[in-house]
Amino acid sequence: MLRNERLRLFVGTALPPLLANDLHERISSLLPASSDYRITPTAQLHVTAMFIGNRDPTLLPSIRERVAHVASITDPITITHGRIFSMPKRSPYMAWVRFRPHKALTTLHHALANALGSPPSVYVPYWPHITLARGNGALSLPQSNEDIVEQFHIDCLTLFRSHRDPGGSQHSVIEQWPLERCV
Repeated sequence: MLRNERLRLFVGTALPPLLANDLHERISSLLPASSDYRITPTAQLHVTAMFIGNRDPTLLPSIRERVAHVASITDPITITHGRIFSMPKRSPYMAWVRFRPHKALTTLHHALANALGSPPSVYVPYWPHITLARGNGALSLPQSNEDIVEQFHIDCLTLFRSHRDPGGSQHSVIEQWPLERCV
């Protein structure tokens, strides 16, 4: 690791391969072949619980411990009604599967923010989503009321490191913990 290098970290849950492949096929069919949009590779698809940001590598043991603690006091969460959206609403440049907000996921998001000393999302409620593609210009996808993911079960938290490279961000797993509230 280079001197003064910082780790770009987030907490989330990776998608199972069958779901990731299905979503990859769906977004590929919706984007034009000559698109300036980069489709997220299937192995990189995830639902984010908390973006931590750039941190000093010496903080990694503490971050691991804090995420493990939050996971140990959190029940599994099922999010529902995942639909494809162009995001953000103004000047969209990303394709998301956006789920209905869930009180338990918003609570988890805030618990992670408090434990890690990171600011929570400014959006209330917290909108769970999967980023399918991103680009440099306006993205307009046909809006549908169809749930393409009826439900997604979040039963673990994964601490990811995100590496930026010319082809886009690449995520690698640092550690994973089951959600298992200790009673």
